[in-house]
Amino acid sequence: RDYYKKVLEYKSAAERYAKKVGKLQEVVEGLQYDKDTKLYEESLAAAKQQEELDRDYYKKVLEYKSAAERYAKKVGKLQEVVEGLQYDKDTKLYEESLAAAKQQEELDRDYYKKV
Repeated sequence: RDYYKKVLEYKSAAERYAKKVGKLQEVVEGLQYDKDTKLYEESLAAAKQQEELDRDYYKKVLEYKSAAERYAKKVGKLQEVVEGLQYDKDTKLYEESLAAAKQQEELDRDYYKKV
């Protein structure tokens, strides 16, 4: 009989412990769920923030590319103007040298006529 009482006491204690373990297991699962939910929400927020950063980055890249293309066009136009001015200068120098050569030719002809 004492043995049976001890078995019943152990059984009762085991059932109490089993209930406590069950409740603790529920608490652990709830905390695990909360932790997983929080991690998921944080990862979503981080992904959204990264997406915004990427969008801003690519927007800036496109702005810089557009500005670089505009400046390249301006440089090209300025290069054309410079080349045009250089051509005009070279043409004027050539015409002046032709005129000087012609004048020298006339002077030489007049000189040889007199001599």
